[in-house]
Amino acid sequence: MRNLGKYFAAICCMVFAAGCIDVEYIGQDFPPLPETSPVLIFSADDEVPPGEFQVIGKLKMSVPPGIDMVEVREKISGEAREHGASAARIVSMEKKLVNRYYGASRQESVSPMLAGRSTVGVRAAQPDGSPTKINSFGEVVEPNRTYRERYMHVVKVQLLMPVKDHARAVELRRAAAEEK
Repeated sequence: MRNLGKYFAAICCMVFAAGCIDVEYIGQDFPPLPETSPVLIFSADDEVPPGEFQVIGKLKMSVPPGIDMVEVREKISGEAREHGASAARIVSMEKKLVNRYYGASRQESVSPMLAGRSTVGVRAAQPDGSPTKINSFGEVVEPNRTYRERYMHVVKVQLLMPVKDHARAVELRRAAAEEK
């Protein structure tokens, strides 16, 4: 029963952490658009119509594993509306290595925390400190370990505003600054 609580807590933490898309924004801020306003999203292969849009800012999004592209597009649309952009262009999407670790196979559940500790069936005998398994005959056997890597996607996006709207927004901003 005690283990069930630990598993439930671990699953809740993974679900909570999986939904976090980290966003960095550099650029101009304009009045936010309503939630109902559509945002055009151009992919890296699409060509933005020349002379129709102006770049007002750049987003860099770190997307953890388990987030699908629909959620990423929704986040891009929300960020674009928040900064007053009516379009966005995905410039690049790359896979970035977050960490590397050795994972035990299913038959062998040796925790990395046991490295260097004397326990039944496990002892640190390898020069790098990784645990070695001892079978029931007292013989040292190499554990079945697999090398695993964890990746995160980094998405770079340009936020765009139609040129005519941008000129009007800049004029309104100047007028408001002069009144102050």
